[in-house]
Amino acid sequence: MDAGVIGLQRVRGVSVVSLCGGDRSTGPALRAAVEQAAIDDARVVVDLTDADFIDSAVIQAIVDGHVRARDAAGSGYAMVIRPGSFVARVFDLVGVTNLVPTFAYTDEAIASLAPAAPEQVRPGAEPQAV
Repeated sequence: MDAGVIGLQRVRGVSVVSLCGGDRSTGPALRAAVEQAAIDDARVVVDLTDADFIDSAVIQAIVDGHVRARDAAGSGYAMVIRPGSFVARVFDLVGVTNLVPTFAYTDEAIASLAPAAPEQVRPGAEPQAV
């Protein structure tokens, strides 16, 4: 079993923390990455589509991240898991998918959390009555 690789990127105003692979050392590293992402951005997606190992520490990191986001105004949190995967079965079994907004695709999760783009007003355009 290979050690997990944690990635972090920012996409459309959302921090995306990804886990590829995984072993027993993955939980604390994932927790630290999720906490840092939450400090940097109010919106966090945890992408587990390439994770092949999770344990209770990973589950706790996911749940704790969700609780922090739920309790903070203006924040959002979601996870991405491959349907039918080992990770999906574990999260279904322990009820995490009933707690944390879960998506099959990273783009869907990002879209659910991305800040709305401000309406574009053409220069010189008159406001429209509604």
